[in-house]
Amino acid sequence: MLIWGSVLCWYILLLLYGALPPIYSRQKFKLLVEAVSPAPMYWIATLLVVVVSLLPYITYMVIQRLFYPTHDQLIGEMNYITNDVVNMVHEVEELLEIIPEQDL
Repeated sequence: MLIWGSVLCWYILLLLYGALPPIYSRQKFKLLVEAVSPAPMYWIATLLVVVVSLLPYITYMVIQRLFYPTHDQLIGEMNYITNDVVNMVHEVEELLEIIPEQDL
C-alpha cells in the first residue's frame, strides 16, 4: 500500500506542477496530461518498475517463510491447522447427524 501511495502522490505532484503557468513550470507545462499520460508504454513501464522493484522483497519473504520460519509463523500455522482440523471434525459430526442410520 505504501508503494502505491507514493506513486499516487508523485502523479498528484506532476499534475499540480504541470498546472502551474509556464513562467513557473518552464518546459514542463502540462507535460503529464498532454505528452506522457496518453502513452500506454508509460503506464506499462510504471507498473513494471513497481513489480520488478518489489520482486526481490517478495522472493525473500517466500524463501524465509518456507525454509526459515520464525517461531511466530510456526505458532500461527499450528493454530491455523488446529482450527482447520477442529472445523473439519465439526462438519463431519453434523453430516453424521443428518444422515439417518441404516439398519443392516
